[in-house]
Amino acid sequence: MAGISSRLATVVSLLIAIVGPARGDELQDLPPSIRRSVDTLQRACSPDRLSFESGFVTRKDVNGDTRDDYVLDYGQAKCGEMSSSFCGSAGCLTQVYASHADGTYSLELDMNVRGISFIKHGGTPAMLLDLHGSQCGGVGADPCTKISYFDGKQKLAEVPGMPTAPQAASPRRQAWIAVAAGLWHMRNGAARVSLGYSGTQWSRDEAEIVAVRECRRRGGGRTCKVIKDGLRNAGCLFIGYGRTGRGVIWVAGATPTSVLEQCTSQGYECARAIGGCVPPN
Repeated sequence: MAGISSRLATVVSLLIAIVGPARGDELQDLPPSIRRSVDTLQRACSPDRLSFESGFVTRKDVNGDTRDDYVLDYGQAKCGEMSSSFCGSAGCLTQVYASHADGTYSLELDMNVRGISFIKHGGTPAMLLDLHGSQCGGVGADPCTKISYFDGKQKLAEVPGMPTAPQAASPRRQAWIAVAAGLWHMRNGAARVSLGYSGTQWSRDEAEIVAVRECRRRGGGRTCKVIKDGLRNAGCLFIGYGRTGRGVIWVAGATPTSVLEQCTSQGYECARAIGGCVPPN
């Protein structure tokens, strides 16, 4: 435990040094579960430099117990020159940690959102989420608003009177998802990897185009292409990457957990997978 605490303390000190004294207080005295998330972010970014904009960490009571909760906006994190490392067509990765009376914190939200508001719905504290249209059965640009309560289940519910995306015009309309990857070397010999996920698209070609575009946009990958078996019209598909001193790899699978297990089993330090599932017809 002492080694873990020491490593986490070192990471937090490094992050404070990176963001500078004006914003360093955002990362001081974080609860252990949240410090672990920041630690994972730092390791995923290495050897590139990790930096933050003001607002990466927000402390406020969002679940109504008068204690500080924590909102991590990964849209304010930058890994090297990748300004959109944690964002895509579904918005930016957002994590919400809610406090409990025993001093612990639970992860109540861990997903990409386009916007988030903290409200009371029927007298109960909740999160109002602006989401990718596919979460409501439509396409990316369609409006989609859902609600999630602080119950530890991370389930989304419809909100009466709020916009939801229109259903597909025809039951025969087929949804597709795709993932792309690119591997290349810098002039100094350093290996680089970039990944992209299409989100739900309504044609095979469009899913492929968007996945490659996102791969190039996220990491500047000049070799980005849809991977083998990287197009699906059913089920789920995720892709992640790992780093070691000997290089980088990408790994794909049906769940984020399977991707992480495949990656770490090969001795790599592995980042959070991106991807999703084809919505039901």
